[in-house]
Amino acid sequence: MVGSQLFDFRPIWGYKHIFSALWHAEKAKNADRMISNSFSMEILLYIAGCRQIKKALEMLGVKESTHKIIGVLVAESRDVLPVAHTDLKERIRFKPSLHIIEEFDLKREWFIQQLFEDNYQNADKFSDSDIEKAQLEKVALLALNA
Repeated sequence: MVGSQLFDFRPIWGYKHIFSALWHAEKAKNADRMISNSFSMEILLYIAGCRQIKKALEMLGVKESTHKIIGVLVAESRDVLPVAHTDLKERIRFKPSLHIIEEFDLKREWFIQQLFEDNYQNADKFSDSDIEKAQLEKVALLALNA
């Protein structure tokens, strides 16, 4: 079985953000404590760091204004991932880039605004590392509250 999820690239702060969300979603699935009814949606919720599907989709969903997309493929066996990736590239016709996930200069303003909305004081003075810590904290807190 293969699952996939596509996201607007802007609300994802690097590889650790993705890996943490995947790890927590997998842990929730294995413990039969998922927030949603599907693993793909569970990934979306953990990356967003919120329990509301509508809010997560508004934040991370691919829209007409989206110009860069980050995709995640998951499978029970790693053998099927290369085939699934090739099939997806043929169907969607995209040009892969491993660098957009860490184009922090294009994401910084969006993240700082989100941090202010989440009551992080002095968010405009946060380093890249501080922003990453805040995102990983949001993912972990969602897991604690699930």
